[in-house]
Amino acid sequence: MAESEKTGLKSADCSRLPFSAEMSTREITDDNGQNKTSIYCQRCPSLVLSPHQATLVKKEFFLPYMYQKNERAAVEGVTLIDFWRVSDML
Repeated sequence: MAESEKTGLKSADCSRLPFSAEMSTREITDDNGQNKTSIYCQRCPSLVLSPHQATLVKKEFFLPYMYQKNERAAVEGVTLIDFWRVSDML
């Protein structure tokens, strides 16, 4: 699996490209480990998180693809390792 498939974070200061191994955690987080910039949806221009609203968490997690072919026995998906954790949604 390619490294770009393992991560899915997007930030305004990285030209809306997915977070990758080449980007250091310091480039996208502040001193408290929170997002430095706005986080946008990968599929549309919607704002998902404002700056300093979430903490970067590294945890490996398998997510199945939204659409699966019916004839497949095994579930296909992607393993992500970086997530933004929001402690208070309201």
